[in-house]
Amino acid sequence: MTAKNTPTRNRGGSRKLADFDLMDGATPATSPAVAALQVESAAVPAVVPAPAAAPTTVVTPAAATPAPAAAEPPADATPAEKLSFYERIVHDAQTAHAAAARAADARFLNAAGPSLRAIHEQGLYLELAGPGGQPYSTFQDYLQDRWNLSRAAGYRILNAEPVREALAPITDVQPSTRQVGVLYPVWKDFGAEQVREVWQKAEAAGKTSPDELRKARDLLGYSKSPELAAPPSSTPSTALARVDKALTRVDANAALLLAKENPERAKEVAAHLKELVAILEM
Repeated sequence: MTAKNTPTRNRGGSRKLADFDLMDGATPATSPAVAALQVESAAVPAVVPAPAAAPTTVVTPAAATPAPAAAEPPADATPAEKLSFYERIVHDAQTAHAAAARAADARFLNAAGPSLRAIHEQGLYLELAGPGGQPYSTFQDYLQDRWNLSRAAGYRILNAEPVREALAPITDVQPSTRQVGVLYPVWKDFGAEQVREVWQKAEAAGKTSPDELRKARDLLGYSKSPELAAPPSSTPSTALARVDKALTRVDANAALLLAKENPERAKEVAAHLKELVAILEM
């Protein structure tokens, strides 16, 4: 059996959706104690170059990135003034950290998104053996075990790709996952042109934050899919009728019979059903 090379994972568990839901907003003025952090973060290249030859002197991480000098309030400051002074530093550090995290996530989405989408759409994950030695049967299992990503986080990454492609002709901005959360349904139900229309309307209003994008989407009438926007009908939709009809043809006895007569085909059906469940739960 060929050993599987599994990338290093966070021991704290799978990456949750909240890891991608970062704040969108303006960054306030920063204190001198944090300015160096922001400059250093902005200077990180999107692609890390290949390492040069090993230096003759080993540089420790502490020496490579010296900590900023501790800031102190004026000696005659009151307790309230001291508290305000220190809290401003904490606030600025938190703001700088959030900005760096947004930039890191944008780089990750831009680099990994197209590849994950290709793996998903072409079913390439089915070629890889899981921990038990059997090929992965669902994309969700592949995401969890191979990349330590939850199903929700993985599909948010997949959803970002068509939104970025739709916006590419009009902006260089890489949308955050919260912005993608607003724009992806527009792309799915209406198309790329409507995604650009929503973005440009929000931009004309002065801000493309998720809230402003949501307002623009609603004003343009793209908050509901064409099917949902249609007048209510006394008859079920075509999609609902097809699903109901399919469900009436499958029961536990049929599934057990299939598993007994054709185990390989049963596995394929199970994998397909899991994918459909993941879509329904989105």
